[in-house]
Amino acid sequence: MRKSAVFWSWIVTAISWLTFPLLTAASHGETHADDFWPLVGITSIEDFLLAIIRIFILIGTPIAVLFMIYAGFLFVTARGNETQITSAKKTFFYTVIGIAILFGAEILARLVLETIKNIGVVP
Repeated sequence: MRKSAVFWSWIVTAISWLTFPLLTAASHGETHADDFWPLVGITSIEDFLLAIIRIFILIGTPIAVLFMIYAGFLFVTARGNETQITSAKKTFFYTVIGIAILFGAEILARLVLETIKNIGVVP
């Protein structure tokens, strides 16, 4: 299969995974504008930063899942070849690090914002 065909099949799959929950909710009549727009109702810089982080998490989670699947695919297709196994291990390792950063970002942001609040810098 040509590389461009593989690339476009990955893009179509990624878009499908990103839009599937929205289409499913819309087909059941459960959609509201506020449910899918995370920047509604922001009253402070803290809310804004947390909303931005949530947007990154919403976008990054399907991408992380695709990279996990890709790393598994690399392991399966390596078939004992040490260089390909090393490449698959590297891909898996960096994917796990990316997932930890992705999900740790909101926790770290909340920790920093609460610390700043408790010090009294921000009311």
